[in-house]
Amino acid sequence: MVVMLRKTSRVLETTRCLEAVSQASVLYISPFLLFFLLGSHSQVSFVKSGHLEATSVLLPSLFGMGNAETKKKQQQKTVADSQPSAPSSRGKTLSDTKQILLLHKSSDEQLKIVRNFRDALTTAAHGSVRVTSVVNIAEGKDDTLKGLPWLEELNNVVLICLTSDAIVQLETIVRDKRLADENGHLHGKVFSISFGDSLASEWPPKGIKKGSLDARDFHFGFSDVAKLKPQDFERSEKMNALVAAIKGTQ
Repeated sequence: MVVMLRKTSRVLETTRCLEAVSQASVLYISPFLLFFLLGSHSQVSFVKSGHLEATSVLLPSLFGMGNAETKKKQQQKTVADSQPSAPSSRGKTLSDTKQILLLHKSSDEQLKIVRNFRDALTTAAHGSVRVTSVVNIAEGKDDTLKGLPWLEELNNVVLICLTSDAIVQLETIVRDKRLADENGHLHGKVFSISFGDSLASEWPPKGIKKGSLDARDFHFGFSDVAKLKPQDFERSEKMNALVAAIKGTQ
């Protein structure tokens, strides 16, 4: 309870006032207004007397208010702590990683070279490119290949490993999976690589055209493909150019 005493122009008569507020605590004093704190459930009434006007107002205890405020803040903190945190900007950065479908036609011996290339690509990209699927069409599982709907998703890329004996079969896959449009233009996120001699005269095959003005075909030009190690690919300038081109796609 707060007791407010207004001081008039005459001398303040305090006898009765002090008796009433002798157990109170003074909260605020000004030349014209005095505040006293009594118990939170007490009420004192003063009768207007001469030079003294007294008014009693019942308010919650200041300490009760303080405790309630502290409790409220603790509850708010508890609720905030229990809320799941929003995804960080770092999480959004991870979503920019390119997902590669590596398509090839390889014997058992050739498969080792493809795997060496895959490992080198992952290393050279420093996490910005991941080969998530490797499909050997020599195994006759063309029906499981992902087509245009998958390719058009953000950050998905098809990377075709070219060999002369695979061109005809790869052309069929490109058409069947709609990796080239009705005019024969390859999708802008279809890349090709060749490890040995250039196959520029064979790819793209007749009736299929490049789908981008940017580089999409990368010829490494190694003389002894059968002995290639991951380090050979990593040291090649073509690898850096390939990574840069893949990262530039959407």
